[in-house]
Amino acid sequence: MSETTIISLDQLRAGVILPSPIFDGQHENLLLIGKGVQVTQQNLNRLAARGVGSVAIESSYADQIRIPQGTSLNSIERILKPKPAYHSNKTLRTECPETSPLSQQINRPHTLEYDESCVTEFKAKRAAAGATLAHFLQNTESSGKREGRQIRGLAVDSIESLMIDMDLFVKLAIDPTELTDENSHCVRVSELAMAIAAVLEYSRSKIEELGVGCLIYKAAENRKVDRLSQQQNSSEKEPSGSQQNPHHLYEALEAITDLPIGARQVAYQIHERWDGSGSPRQRFGNQIHPLARIAGVADEYVALTTHQDHREAVEPYQAIEIMLDLARNRKFEPKVIKALLQAICLYPLGSYVQLNDGTIAIVVRTNLEAYDKPVVKMLYDSKGHKVSASSIDLSIVTRLHVSQAVDSGRVRNLSNGSSAFRENLLELEFAKC
Repeated sequence: MSETTIISLDQLRAGVILPSPIFDGQHENLLLIGKGVQVTQQNLNRLAARGVGSVAIESSYADQIRIPQGTSLNSIERILKPKPAYHSNKTLRTECPETSPLSQQINRPHTLEYDESCVTEFKAKRAAAGATLAHFLQNTESSGKREGRQIRGLAVDSIESLMIDMDLFVKLAIDPTELTDENSHCVRVSELAMAIAAVLEYSRSKIEELGVGCLIYKAAENRKVDRLSQQQNSSEKEPSGSQQNPHHLYEALEAITDLPIGARQVAYQIHERWDGSGSPRQRFGNQIHPLARIAGVADEYVALTTHQDHREAVEPYQAIEIMLDLARNRKFEPKVIKALLQAICLYPLGSYVQLNDGTIAIVVRTNLEAYDKPVVKMLYDSKGHKVSASSIDLSIVTRLHVSQAVDSGRVRNLSNGSSAFRENLLELEFAKC
């Protein structure tokens, strides 16, 4: 890129037709608006909402797009205009942090790149959470009581990570993994559920309850199964279907102390379904606790994208298609499915996509109001050649859009050789015809 000049966003002139493309002033690989496009007030508002504070343009064109000195009314109005919080449409209110929507306390990172120190920290926390949860599941006192206090600490840690970088937090939660043990499953479900609840503007305290409920529901189920196994060993009269007895599950939850009521409801109703086809009591609609509705969606998505003994994991975008189909069949509350899309994107974070110009890219960040227009990082051009790493916000660069998702395995294979890559690109183009 030629020599550039950084211009504050409040000095960018609305109505000007750009003589040269403009890039993020803090991240000059990120194209914001292309050459020849007229800058509208809507563009400026979107950029401000995204946290863009300045733009970069080739120095020879800087004066053409900058507001002349003395013209300050528009810039003052833009500065004073409240900026929406990340993942929130509502005006900020002065409320207690524990009861106000957590979304008001989440700050979007200034860079589109993931901070490596955060990646390391988040992964370490998740590993520790799995170990703590395993200890919780395996160590039952002779009285049968378990203290839920340590599990609440795991939920608090997760909320802190979510507030630092929600996109990275969600990406790690939904990242398909070879780990299929119950501990990692519960941790992933808990994290995804908390992110969905943040989009739905739940308070920190409610999100903590949700996280705890997702973490311990397997513990309650396992205790219930252990109890039933002992009964069946002592008496063959126990009906085979008794594992679905809601009383046993309730007793198992009662054995875990220090649990908030909301967490108990989540663990008890996570398998209930919006149409009444779930378990343990076939509740439907508003009979299901609101937090349990969120937990059910998160549990289903994580299960779909995780390898099981009886089936392979599906690609993230295929899981989204399945979730949408389940919503159409009234298995899940529609607004929770929408929040899932807003939290992870229609093409989930970390997924590979092909744009309408043939470019292959990877989804790196979400857009709350336009969950089909994520921020993507360009990888290969339409001819299969690697391109310089640059990120594009598809909600701003409107000439580009996602035409289809691409299997991750195919992209990994394609990256090994350009000739194979071109052949596969031709297959993709043919499949679109």
